[in-house]
Amino acid sequence: MSNIDHRHLVGIVPLAKPYSIYNNIWDDGFINISETVNAIQGAILECASAGCSSIWVNADYEQIPLLKKRIGSWVEDPVYYRRSFEKRPSLTKRIIPIYYSWNHQKDIGRRDSYGWGIINAGFVATKIAQNISKHLIPDRFYVSFPVSVTNFWQPQHHRKQIHQGDRICFVHEGKTFLDDEFISFIITQEDLREANRNVKEKGTGFFMRDAELGSGLDSLVKRPPEERCRQESLRFQRSSHS
Repeated sequence: MSNIDHRHLVGIVPLAKPYSIYNNIWDDGFINISETVNAIQGAILECASAGCSSIWVNADYEQIPLLKKRIGSWVEDPVYYRRSFEKRPSLTKRIIPIYYSWNHQKDIGRRDSYGWGIINAGFVATKIAQNISKHLIPDRFYVSFPVSVTNFWQPQHHRKQIHQGDRICFVHEGKTFLDDEFISFIITQEDLREANRNVKEKGTGFFMRDAELGSGLDSLVKRPPEERCRQESLRFQRSSHS
């Protein structure tokens, strides 16, 4: 692993996808995983626990108002939370901002998946940082999925490795996100660009247009499974990860 200290690790929580597993009108991530925390909040807390400088939630545009009301615009860094030995604990707290991005209208019904949500959020975060200062451009991205439950406090115990490392894959029962499992991972800017090229070259989308139904949104039908080129996986080369 590299010894470079990546100061700008940005968290990404992908939500936008073409359908709800439970046929809900809201995102499945709003399902509670404890009495006080829902799945989206759990994914955000995991990013905060890893020490991300900011967190980006990529969701359907219609869900943004509900997300802002339920999730808010910031989260506290758990490492600096409740430092009882400090003379003034409130002055040592670290606030991590939460931002929201959404897929472009042209991508709805074509690229709305977790994979594309990660790419879109990463590009939006990078573009906005470039408009402010080149020193704020993210070096890497910590991806956490709300559809899988993990110990969201665990990453804080591995911060040194996370911030001094490069690419990192979390493992569960011998599998990683490279096996199409919704397990957290860290990628670089180059990985993000590579994934974008692969999606544009090979992606087919979850939906296809039925000419007999016209040209509007009502003409979109699910593409047969055998014709789909899955975009849930980011299609990174296994040889590029360690």
